[in-house]
Amino acid sequence: MDDEHAGVASPRRGRPPSAAKGEAILAAATDAFLRDGFRGATVDAVAAAAGVSKQTVYSRFADKEALFLAVVEAARAAGPDPVPALSGWVLDPSDLSGSLTAFGEAVLDASMTERVAALRRVMIAELGRRPQLRALWTRDGPSRVATLLAEQVYLLDASGVLDVPDVATAVGQFFALLGHPANQRSLYGVLPLDGPQRHRIAADAADLFVRAHARRSDRPDRIDRPDRPDRPSAR
Repeated sequence: MDDEHAGVASPRRGRPPSAAKGEAILAAATDAFLRDGFRGATVDAVAAAAGVSKQTVYSRFADKEALFLAVVEAARAAGPDPVPALSGWVLDPSDLSGSLTAFGEAVLDASMTERVAALRRVMIAELGRRPQLRALWTRDGPSRVATLLAEQVYLLDASGVLDVPDVATAVGQFFALLGHPANQRSLYGVLPLDGPQRHRIAADAADLFVRAHARRSDRPDRIDRPDRPDRPSAR
């Protein structure tokens, strides 16, 4: 039987309870993926490092892709969540650039953690060989953070502060303005980005977004345009 199929091991005394087993498996899998990459990591090695049988791993995760997905999600959950950091945040009409910069910094603080960035590199390396992993890039649709920004942009467009023909596209472009330079300057997480660097990236993205979408006095009122997109729904 090869490594990617479940085996059977005799139960051993002193094994951790179920929740601890799951944590041990994820910790061992994270170490394996970061050390050996997706291709080199094996379920046998993960099971041995976690102190469980291979059958136990497969009882929780259907295959190596599912295990990797769980590792990525666990790494994200363990990192700083931008949603609590943005509790009460609004896109302030009196300081559009400043409030949007604060939003961008919170997003970068969460997305550029060392472990998440390292796992992202593992996934990028495997996309060509394992197309099924591409679903990880678009899984679950818009995030809560993107929805929060979209709602704020919509409100300011409706009130005449901004002129945003397509809210979803504009929000996606803002995240691209954050993510591309952050990934380029950090070599996809290989080099750390300190606070001033993250602030500069967020400030540049905010400045460009505001310059592109601040309402001009000679533009017609967008509220009366029939092509206006629907308000984004909260998730």
